[in-house]
Amino acid sequence: MALSMTLTGTNGDTISFDDDNYVPQIGLRGFGIPSPILRIDPSASNGGTFRFSKRDVREINLPLMILGDSREETETKLRRLSYILRDKATLAVTYENDETWTLDVYLAGGGETQFGSTGTDHFCQWDLALQAPQPFWQSTAPFSVSIVSSSATRGLLAGSSPKSLAFLRVKSSQAFGTVTVTNTGDVNAPAVWTIKGPSTLTTITLGGVGFTFGDTITSATTITIDCEAGTVKDQTGANRYSGLGTAPKLFSIPPGDQTLTVSVTGATSDTKVTGTFASRREVLH
Repeated sequence: MALSMTLTGTNGDTISFDDDNYVPQIGLRGFGIPSPILRIDPSASNGGTFRFSKRDVREINLPLMILGDSREETETKLRRLSYILRDKATLAVTYENDETWTLDVYLAGGGETQFGSTGTDHFCQWDLALQAPQPFWQSTAPFSVSIVSSSATRGLLAGSSPKSLAFLRVKSSQAFGTVTVTNTGDVNAPAVWTIKGPSTLTTITLGGVGFTFGDTITSATTITIDCEAGTVKDQTGANRYSGLGTAPKLFSIPPGDQTLTVSVTGATSDTKVTGTFASRREVLH
């Protein structure tokens, strides 16, 4: 069970849904499987031919009771919530094990006020409709791994040829050039890779699928490859997408334990390759 649920606006203000101010009501929906979008084309035989399936925008229904000791206090709380929902807001769910999962949402309707009072307590109700363009919940504790040159004293290159590979490792128990990462979510998680030079060729693969970056990178250069956005930039923000090899596959990390392979040509003790991703989940309870 969730320990708490909060909503944070771009203004930095955070509202906690509790039993005293903003109280969720029966009818909270949107934590299960987002609606699927299927493409099934007609076929010459019975039925059709399946093409693909993906998840649609997540629809969330958030019925709230807003409580105050006076009309003025209730109105202040309404205006505060309205301001948070004026632009993108972040819905966060925290569990007793301290795991927190977030979702960026936008107000789609339901802010029509229903007034009421109980004795000296004034209250009103909003039945908020929210939409999340990215339908999967994202962990606030990203997984990050840095693969660095093993040792400057052991000799980084396998030979004197410029094409010799510099062996990389994370720690002594791991094989050169490989690292195991764990996606604790239940859907693929796109990664962001950074390559700090020197390097003349960097290759990153998972299960035989991946990409290379072949432009020369100096020790003063850092290349960032965002596999979700499909962008490649250096530390100045300049577009370096042309440095990718032919037909690059900017892969995501599947759920579970995965073995990545990284190789670098022209590396020194300054070279470092870092991969970062946040696990994603489809269903929360």
